[in-house]
Amino acid sequence: MIINKVIGFGDSFTAGEGWNSNEELRIINKDDSMWIDTRISTPSGKEWLVSIKEQRDKYKEWELPFHLANVKHPKNFQLNLPKLLELSRRHSWVRHLADSFGVEWENFGLSGENNYNILNTIFKNKSLLNENSLVVIMWSSSLREKLHFFPKEEQDFLFWSKDLLEKQPERFIDSGDGFWKEYRKYFLVNLYDEDYFEYLQLNYIELLSKWFEWNNIPYVMCNAFESIIPNKRKFKNYYKQNSSLFEDLRKTNKIDIWQEETTEVPKYHSYSHHPNEKGYMIISDLLKNFIEENNIL
Repeated sequence: MIINKVIGFGDSFTAGEGWNSNEELRIINKDDSMWIDTRISTPSGKEWLVSIKEQRDKYKEWELPFHLANVKHPKNFQLNLPKLLELSRRHSWVRHLADSFGVEWENFGLSGENNYNILNTIFKNKSLLNENSLVVIMWSSSLREKLHFFPKEEQDFLFWSKDLLEKQPERFIDSGDGFWKEYRKYFLVNLYDEDYFEYLQLNYIELLSKWFEWNNIPYVMCNAFESIIPNKRKFKNYYKQNSSLFEDLRKTNKIDIWQEETTEVPKYHSYSHHPNEKGYMIISDLLKNFIEENNIL
């Protein structure tokens, strides 16, 4: 099967976050196009006001990367979200995987994305997917789901990852006040059931697998930093269903493939434990080997 494009869907691990934080900051501080003047009196401000609803709709679920949260402009301009995403996506595994096949690429990864949104982004862009496009879905944590058994104003999501919930449960508990703080603690102790969240993910995966096969679209699924259905059905096109690419990177024992300079390999996934571009290139190689060995194309 001949493909002409690689299309990636996922969270920050797909968006290329962490590719080179120092270089990213250097570009942000040097390149005026990375900022938007939101003052109405300026042409760029008017342009921004015209497009702000469209941008907010497109990026409303996007979390600004943690290492950029405190970056400020002297005139209080705002970071240009599309330009920032374009920059990081150019250094992601999606581009490197496409380069290895000698084809074009498109990247729909967003920092902070949850798996339900990933599912919907795929169907929102289904017109781009066909038998000549390789679709790669890198799933995020199962715990980023909305809490539909909480009232809407308290739903938010459970937590960024299983590791972080285990190590920092107080961050979930303390995000509520009064009754809600007490109930969040009660929920974690008495009602939290990982099987519920895994069941949601299983349905996303079953649905997409059947839909891709029905439409003869080549696809691969994988986990960014944790397994989301470890004890459920086995899926042929799923790279290391019971593990994650974060774990693969850890097992290399390399310390120069991570977002932040470090003297040791990260023990668990945290907010700043993304791969850098070297790490994303390793991910690209691992996925290509899986694709070739399993005759995905």
